[in-house]
Amino acid sequence: MGKGQLHLQTEYLASESVKIIDFLNTQKELSSLSKEQLKKVIKLGGVWLTTQSKTKKNTPRRVRRNDIELRSGDKVEAYIDLDLLGEKGDYFKERLEGVQQLFTQRSGYGCYYKPSSVHVQGTRFGDLYSMEGFFRRRKQEVHLVHRLDFETMGLILLAFNKRMAKFLSQLFSERKIEKYYLARVVKENRAKNYPLGEWQRIEKPLEDKMCVTEFFFITEDLVLVRLITGKRHQIRKHLSSLSYPILGDPLYGRKNKSEYGLQLAAYYLSFKDDLEKNRLYIAPWELLEETFRIEREEKELVRKAINSCSK
Repeated sequence: MGKGQLHLQTEYLASESVKIIDFLNTQKELSSLSKEQLKKVIKLGGVWLTTQSKTKKNTPRRVRRNDIELRSGDKVEAYIDLDLLGEKGDYFKERLEGVQQLFTQRSGYGCYYKPSSVHVQGTRFGDLYSMEGFFRRRKQEVHLVHRLDFETMGLILLAFNKRMAKFLSQLFSERKIEKYYLARVVKENRAKNYPLGEWQRIEKPLEDKMCVTEFFFITEDLVLVRLITGKRHQIRKHLSSLSYPILGDPLYGRKNKSEYGLQLAAYYLSFKDDLEKNRLYIAPWELLEETFRIEREEKELVRKAINSCSK
């Protein structure tokens, strides 16, 4: 566990049943937390329960209620980020309120804008402030068909039934969805000079798998990026390996800090839907500009670059 984090892993062995909140409140490892704080941990989704069953697979599931009854042999795990119980949690809640449906839901899917500093899916510490949790609280079925990094802003497709999830997932796996990102980069001393307005390509393995990224310098520090393969942090790692780390990236590059955070945006998506209709989605500037720094003249250059790529 990191600083400010707690972890409990235990088994309930008493013969009489007990409510999970009362059980947690008796654990020595959690004695620094009040009962109200423990209730919030459950609400966040940081408590996991594995029940003993002869007919069902014994896999951990998130506990959603304080009054769940524990029985002998049940296993309980709690992952607690103390910061989430205070201002950090309030901040994530505020960021999540920036999630917006951009385009009318069609055939069981929707295109949404995800702000930076929002998780797409939950972590072991909870899912309340993730996009998954956002829809769960609205009692809406949701299936993730692709991901955006926590720090990345921009467009994300979500499926609302299993049929559409399978269809969109297949499009992504067959590379039939065209994705463009915008990145503001910092040129390091040893970086190669790339011409403006020409597509370049990097093929470099990540986690023992060959990954391909294409990039197009719109200006000396504004890059249009097209993913050919999709690997976690692929754009960030590839650009950093070229000595062009993304501005504000906390993991890759040096001397590239930014008060506005990671300058990477999922800007453009296009594909043929299940009705064979062409769908094209572009992230609105008024949303991106909350944290992505771009000048008015650069917006026109981006538009021209996208148009040239789509021909």
